Amino acid sequence: NYTQDIERVTEELSMFRHDYTNLLYSLQIAINNENIEEIKRIYDDVLAPTQKFIENEEFELLKLNRLKNIEIKAVINMKLSYAKYQKLNVSLDIPEPFILDPATDLVTAIRLISVLLDNAIEASLQSDKKELSVAIFRQLDMRYMVITNSYNNDITLQQLNQKRFTSKEDGPDHGWGLNFVKKTIAENNWFDVHTMTENQMFSQTLTIFRDNVQKN
Repeated sequence: NYTQDIERVTEELSMFRHDYTNLLYSLQIAINNENIEEIKRIYDDVLAPTQKFIENEEFELLKLNRLKNIEIKAVINMKLSYAKYQKLNVSLDIPEPFILDPATDLVTAIRLISVLLDNAIEASLQSDKKELSVAIFRQLDMRYMVITNSYNNDITLQQLNQKRFTSKEDGPDHGWGLNFVKKTIAENNWFDVHTMTENQMFSQTLTIFRDNVQKN
C-alpha cells in the first residue's frame, strides 16, 4: 500500500511540475506585456488554487523515502497514518537520508520509537491543539528523533520519572511503555531520551548513538 501511494503521489507531482511550468510561462508573458489584469487573473484562477495541492499531506509520504531502514519506515508510516486518521495536525521533517548504524539494536530502537509515538499521539488527541510533529535527522555520528505533541495535562518532569507513571484513569493497567523507555536508556549505552515541556507542548528527543560514540 505504501509503494502504491508513493507511485501515485510521484505521478501527481510529475503532472503538477509539467503544468506549473506552462503556468509560469504564461505568467512571464503577461508580465513582459505589463498586463496587470492578466497577471491577476492567472494568479487568482490558476496559481492560487495550487496551494492546496502543494500542502497536500500525502506529500509527507515522499519524505519517508529518506528512511533507509524499512522497519523504521514501516513503524513511522503506520503511526502517523493513524494520527492523521484521528484528525491530528501532523508534520514530518526528514531533511536528508537517514539510516541507523548496522550495529544498532533495531528491535529496541523500534520499541522505543513506538512507545514514544504512541504516548505522543494519545496526549495530542486529548489536547485542544491536537498537534504532533516528528523530526528525524543526523548530526555527525549520532541519530536523532524529536517527537513533539500538544497536551493539556499538568504533568511535571518529576512525575514522569516515577516508576510506571501514567495519566490514564485506569492507571494500574498502563505505564509499562514509559517504564520500558526509562529502563532501556538506564541499562543501554546506545540510546538516550531527553524530555522538555513548554507552553503546553511536550517534546522528547530520542538519541541513537553509533558504535564508536556510545554515551558514557
